Amino acid sequence: MGVNRIAMALIVVPCGGLALMILNSGQPLERTGGILAFLVAIVLLGWLGLRNARRKQQKTEAMLRTAGPASAEKWRLGISVLLIVLGIIVLATLPRKISGYIFIGAGLAGLLGFNVFRGGPLDQRRPKP
Repeated sequence: MGVNRIAMALIVVPCGGLALMILNSGQPLERTGGILAFLVAIVLLGWLGLRNARRKQQKTEAMLRTAGPASAEKWRLGISVLLIVLGIIVLATLPRKISGYIFIGAGLAGLLGFNVFRGGPLDQRRPKP
């Protein structure tokens, strides 16, 4: 929450300063109204963006607290086997290609339960220890 307030302050303060500078310039409002409307639009869009970012953060935290679907285990097994087969095919048709070894390694990691997707050790959305 504090980060959103700081970010909103970083948006509002420069826009407010520019608006005050324009209003104090002595130019008629007919000439500067478009710029002022543009500054107000920037502030509103920043507020909407930060509000949506807060909602997305709350959804991500809730998603990481819940367990994955029951079908995830079947998918993990199927995709792991598919990656191993793909790696073997690549190695058989294109010798000395590192991509085959990468596919086989990813498949074996999946079979061993190493999770690189939602909630796994490489998930960037996980809270840091």
